Amino acid sequence: MLHLRGQFRKFLPYILCSPALLVLLAITIMPVGYLFYTSFCTWELEGFRPVFTGLANYKTLLFRDSDFWHSMGITLMYLIIGLSLQFFLALGMALIVNKSNLKLQGILRTVIIMPMIITPVVIGLLWRVMYNPTFGTINYVLRGVGLIDQSIPWLGQTSTALLSVIIVDTWQWTPFVFLLLTAGLKSLPVEPFEAAQVDGATQWQMFRYLTLPFLQYIILVAILFRGSDIFNTFDLIYILTKGGPGTTTQSLNMYGFYHMFSWLNLSYGASIIVSLLILVGLFAAFFMKILRVRVV
Repeated sequence: MLHLRGQFRKFLPYILCSPALLVLLAITIMPVGYLFYTSFCTWELEGFRPVFTGLANYKTLLFRDSDFWHSMGITLMYLIIGLSLQFFLALGMALIVNKSNLKLQGILRTVIIMPMIITPVVIGLLWRVMYNPTFGTINYVLRGVGLIDQSIPWLGQTSTALLSVIIVDTWQWTPFVFLLLTAGLKSLPVEPFEAAQVDGATQWQMFRYLTLPFLQYIILVAILFRGSDIFNTFDLIYILTKGGPGTTTQSLNMYGFYHMFSWLNLSYGASIIVSLLILVGLFAAFFMKILRVRVV
């Protein structure tokens, strides 16, 4: 009897966790697994049955589809520019807020994080109106201060469309990086900074040799979270440009979406999304490895 009771206690945590694990399996693992399986098939819409064809989709994707590599380039450009802007803006704001008095810090934090709590669809619609070349506020302000002579179709020309989308993404998600960096600044030890001041170190020297090294772990976490999220950006691009003009803002997510739901090429679209998942996995694995090295 005691032996059975001991066995029951041993397996009790697994029994209690099993409902949550089953839900996780149903809503996450099974769909992703089916997505992988579909990517190795040719989906025949008659009868709605995928036919297994092995690596045929991936061979076409890698060696014959120039649009795939174009979308890959757009995604990586979006990642590099967007992540750089968000990090440096967030770091600057975090340093400024951290130097302010306590009452002002609360007000500034509240104002800064407001864009982050708005639904991306609402933000996309709002900025699409602001970017409008006829009655948008952005062109109106720029004309008013003399920076431009005529209205610019920010979302309608290839030279400005991608940057315009990145600006909106930066406006919305810089507060997330700001919150992480602010939390990191609040957790810094005081003693090394006091010792540095006594030794006559300048503000730049303290920032370069104390603040940044202490913030390394937080910075890597912020880059990991935001980078993974930028890879998966869809709603903002869809609302603002739908991947246009042409394919100027067509990320891998958008390209896979069009294949699956507009052109009904379900298996080929699945292979594009799987490629994106692999790309995100490699990105996350790289930074997780760095994080483990830093922690050790």
